[in-house]
Amino acid sequence: MKRHRVVITGYGTANALGHNANDSWAALVSGKNGIDSISSFDTEGYSSTMAAEIKDIDFSVMFDKKDLRRYSRFVMLACLSAKEAIEHANLDVAANANRIGVEIGSGIGGIEILDAASKNLHEKGPSKVSPFTVPMMIVDMAAGVVAIKTGAKGPNGAAVTACASSAHG
Repeated sequence: MKRHRVVITGYGTANALGHNANDSWAALVSGKNGIDSISSFDTEGYSSTMAAEIKDIDFSVMFDKKDLRRYSRFVMLACLSAKEAIEHANLDVAANANRIGVEIGSGIGGIEILDAASKNLHEKGPSKVSPFTVPMMIVDMAAGVVAIKTGAKGPNGAAVTACASSAHG
């Protein structure tokens, strides 16, 4: 069996400390924390009102208006992070497209898409549930859109194994 080496030469992130690796690292070493009051939904009735949300991120740097409606937030976060990693690595994806694959690991996909579909189903009826609900929320969508946006044409996959997702990815 022939073994292949894999070398990670670039990294990217979007998290509660920063929207890229440099800002995240600077916030981390300066002792900042990303935990704040939840702003993405109404927390009335919840015992916890704090979370480490990614706030004020501009997805329009990579996505047009149509894409902003089409993709789940986690897909857009994955794409921004992948773009940063590719740039950091100085990787020429076009020159090696067939040899570059995408593997995304996530505990869950676009939960907000499922939530909206559930509300529409119960409040407005089945005709108001988008036929794109499942494709928009599944973890595979992140890997697929990253591949499309970056031009990677190698193997493509997604691991959905809760806390072990990053290790499996």
